[in-house]
Order: sequence, then structure tokens, then C-alpha cells
Amino acid sequence: MSVCVSTSVCQYDCELRESLSTEISTLLSTIDNPSMKEVKGLEDRLSGLEQLMLGARKIVDEQVEMAQVHRQTHTHTNTKTFIRNFSVINLVNSS
Repeated sequence: MSVCVSTSVCQYDCELRESLSTEISTLLSTIDNPSMKEVKGLEDRLSGLEQLMLGARKIVDEQVEMAQVHRQTHTHTNTKTFIRNFSVINLVNSS
């Protein structure tokens, strides 16, 4: 009876070993898969693209801010010029 149990255990061990060996081989082939390495490269490129987009967004925001300041300065200057011109016209009309 002990021989039978021993044989069953041995058979079970062999089956388990073969199953594990097959699973390990499958995992190793997956790890060595070049397309998986390409996916990693794609991840790096997408991360770089995201950084470029963030940098571009920052530049756009700065440009918008500068344009607003320029517009305000231009409006302010035009208002002062109008007031000066109006004052000159009033001076001429009053003389």
C-alpha cells in the first residue's frame, strides 16, 4: 500500500512539475516578447509627448497673459491719446 501511495505522489509531483515548467516557459517567452518591449517604448514616448504638451500649454498661457497686458496697454494709450486730442480740440475751439 505504501508503494501505491508513493507512486501516486510521484506521479502527482511529476504532473505538477510539468505544469509549472510549462507555465514558467510561457511566462519567460512572454517576457522576452519584443512587442512587449515595444509597448514599454511606446509608454516612454507617450510620457515624453505629455511633457511636451504640458510645456506647450505653459507657453500658450504665458503668451495669452502677455497679449492681455499688451491689449490693456494699447487701450490705455489710445484712451490717453484720445483725451489729449480732445483737449487740443477744446483749446482750439475755445480760442
